[in-house]
Amino acid sequence: KTGHLRALSTDLATGQLMELGALGELYNFYPSADGNALVVYRWSGDATVLDLRQPLDLAARGAGLVSAVCSANAQHLRPFSVEQRGQGGAQMDAKAAEEAKAIAAILKGRPWNPCDWRGIAAIFPNPARGDGWFEGPRQWLRLMHVRHFGGKDWSCAETLPKASARQKAARLEMCELYGPRATEVGQAAGD
Repeated sequence: KTGHLRALSTDLATGQLMELGALGELYNFYPSADGNALVVYRWSGDATVLDLRQPLDLAARGAGLVSAVCSANAQHLRPFSVEQRGQGGAQMDAKAAEEAKAIAAILKGRPWNPCDWRGIAAIFPNPARGDGWFEGPRQWLRLMHVRHFGGKDWSCAETLPKASARQKAARLEMCELYGPRATEVGQAAGD
């Protein structure tokens, strides 16, 4: 399935997870005999060798599943769209508008990338995820401030306080590709 290739592929040359692209961009692919690698050819003429050994615990549920998906793919998850966040978008019928409003209410006050969300119990630092001390309570306080007191919501490219330069660059790249207009992203990165 294309979704699995997009989500779980790692470039052997760099060790980085990468998005293969839309199905229409792919010309052909060839798996290795042992199934551990995949060569992907695109219509543009380039090719990539991907490492398919990245395990994902498909039996995981709840927080375990979130942890498995985010450890494999956080750098390549698209941010929630402007429409999903209730900040504009296409015209829709009344039922779709009501559903969009409900989703926007859930997302208000949360980071744009779901792998940056933390529960209130996230107290200890976790450098691999970009967490400083008391990241969960900090996010909860900000969520309350945004929802109930008109505080400033997260911007698309905004990351956790202790995020690595790699994490920050990946979030910015995904916002430039899939988030608000590039000018808004540039402003958000400067916040």
